[in-house]
Amino acid sequence: MNLKYSIFIFLSVIFIYILSCFSYSELISVSYSYMGFENNFSSFKFILSTALVVLTGIYISIMNDEFNRFISLMLYLFVTVPNAVIFIFMDETELIFIWSMLTIPLTVFFMSILPVFKVHKIKDKNKKNILWVFILILIVPVVYAYGFKVNFNAFLLKDIYEIRLNARGENNVFSVYSYFILAKVVCPMALVYSLQQKDKILGIVSLSILAYLFMSTGHKSVYFSIFVVAIFSLGKCTIKNKVSMLILGSLFLLITSRLLTYFYDFDIFESLFVRRLFYIPALLNIYFFEYFDDKSLYYSGSFMSWILDYPLDRVPAREIGYVYFGSEDMSANNGFISDGFANLGHFGVLLTLFITSWCYKFYKSYNVSVRYIGLIFLMFYAFQGSSISTALITHGVLLLLIFISIFLSNSSVQEK
Repeated sequence: MNLKYSIFIFLSVIFIYILSCFSYSELISVSYSYMGFENNFSSFKFILSTALVVLTGIYISIMNDEFNRFISLMLYLFVTVPNAVIFIFMDETELIFIWSMLTIPLTVFFMSILPVFKVHKIKDKNKKNILWVFILILIVPVVYAYGFKVNFNAFLLKDIYEIRLNARGENNVFSVYSYFILAKVVCPMALVYSLQQKDKILGIVSLSILAYLFMSTGHKSVYFSIFVVAIFSLGKCTIKNKVSMLILGSLFLLITSRLLTYFYDFDIFESLFVRRLFYIPALLNIYFFEYFDDKSLYYSGSFMSWILDYPLDRVPAREIGYVYFGSEDMSANNGFISDGFANLGHFGVLLTLFITSWCYKFYKSYNVSVRYIGLIFLMFYAFQGSSISTALITHGVLLLLIFISIFLSNSSVQEK
């Protein structure tokens, strides 16, 4: 074990926790109290939360497997810290806090015991043709639904909500599925494969389609996915380097956004990134746990709909938006913890952790080059921002895993 590296990891995760507390207390709870954020600081909760965060930091810092550390850091940033901070300042149920602390050790445990299967290999000469076929077939229903949209203001994050509103009226079943598979699977994979094979045409086409998809619908995740894949492809081709990039990038984001807010009263970045990425999902966890405390959906809104009656008038995201924000258009999409609890209570949370852990283990088992670890981030964010069935099917996580096994298997060996 590298002692200096372990100390760097530990101090970084603690500093992330401290910065997150400041962001919440100084901006989120003050400027966005209308959403339900509170500032009821509890000394006891602070001591308890800090103690468990420190233990989590020690656990992450002494890990021997760098891939497990990368997954654990993503969970720490997006699940553990936001829910731990909100636990300090809000009268939330302790159950969410407990699950946020258990998420990392349970995921690492499941990854250590779960088996994975191997997908049949495809000849190299056919791989690029498969990507082109997917691109050409899927782009047709998308263009048919949205037309050719060119709005460069979208790249400055202007007109986003107007674009989204217009896109909702143009959607159809085929365009929605085609859009998400293109945006979340095919184009990111084509971009990564073009880097691996040094295929400029495939790379330019995949980037152009991602830009078109963003201008057509205004989904910021599509826009930022380009940067995520590109940034993680840079630097040394070691998992330790990518872990450091994730930590330093998070620290840069938290420090810069906090300083801009504090000294210049410019809170756009802190609101866009810190509030949206970290704290809104944590707030929605509270609403989901509260609303579904005495009722369960038993997946009647997804794969069990053929045998079970769905008990709500709206899908869960719109139901929460209607009940807690006064508008079902305030679609409160949330991730695996909320979705698991809404469907099967606490067993549902455990089940979703089991499934997500298997997906990470599947990726790991194919010895994918760390240059393409941005794909695991896209997979994680799909789980973080939608129900498990939506992430796997509509957002294409299962297809992404199959593509990874076909196109990137043993790519780390090929680079040596």
